Amino acid sequence: GWFYKKKVYYYVNHAIFSVHYHCFLFLLFLVLLLLDKLIPGDTFSLILLVIAPVAGIIYLVAALHGMYRQSFWLSLVKGIAISLLYVITLAVANVVLMISAFVGI
Repeated sequence: GWFYKKKVYYYVNHAIFSVHYHCFLFLLFLVLLLLDKLIPGDTFSLILLVIAPVAGIIYLVAALHGMYRQSFWLSLVKGIAISLLYVITLAVANVVLMISAFVGI
């Protein structure tokens, strides 16, 4: 919602988009995990490790472009910014959880 203040979208629109994108990511990771189990090998695992984030960014940019009806380049910039904020948020949450787990011991 922070990236789309100028247009009139309700919170529900952003929430549905977020759930839609996370469903895609979970399905992507499931397929890649199954492929990794079916085709063993370190080289193939490395290829899948590179494919996952690239496919996630490509899909996010395409979904942003389709949902919010803006130019491809603006969708690309916003998609990269949203992805970076998401990764930073996950990293901070993981550090907080690890610290709280160690303090609780």
